[in-house]
Amino acid sequence: MMEIRFSIPSLRTVLLALAVGLLVFAGYCAYEFRAERQLSKVFDRMITAVEARDWKRVQSLMADDYLDAWKMNRTQATQIGSEVLKHFIVLSIRADDPVFAINHRAGSVKSKIELSGNGSAIAQAVMSAAAEFSEPFKFTWTQETWAPWSWKLTCVSHPEVQFDPSYLY
Repeated sequence: MMEIRFSIPSLRTVLLALAVGLLVFAGYCAYEFRAERQLSKVFDRMITAVEARDWKRVQSLMADDYLDAWKMNRTQATQIGSEVLKHFIVLSIRADDPVFAINHRAGSVKSKIELSGNGSAIAQAVMSAAAEFSEPFKFTWTQETWAPWSWKLTCVSHPEVQFDPSYLY
């Protein structure tokens, strides 16, 4: 019968392995929980939620005191988004080269937004209008708590979008 022997590692080897493991874990956490990385992730989640037309998810990513450049609050903005995007049968949203800026617990993302898909004439008009914008959209975010994942959207603006929502309400 064959005998298998295992050598017991020394305490020094175990401690060294633990120290290396802790350093790797700390490095991963330092990378993963950087404010820019977390803002990038929440921005991607917002784009994905809008693309999927998951308005509950969109609202959960918006601050309670959200107020955009067109004076719409969180509820109004998601209602307008819902009304406009329901004209798409298929929708794809791409943020081109987002630029992130962070100052303590405030951040912004500037990016051109590209819409593509199929749908009604309204959907085609929305895609055409979005394609003609020369300036990027600006998304303003606030980190609500100490937690790195607590970023909430507080404002969206675009210098070329002229829209008066007052006639809708």
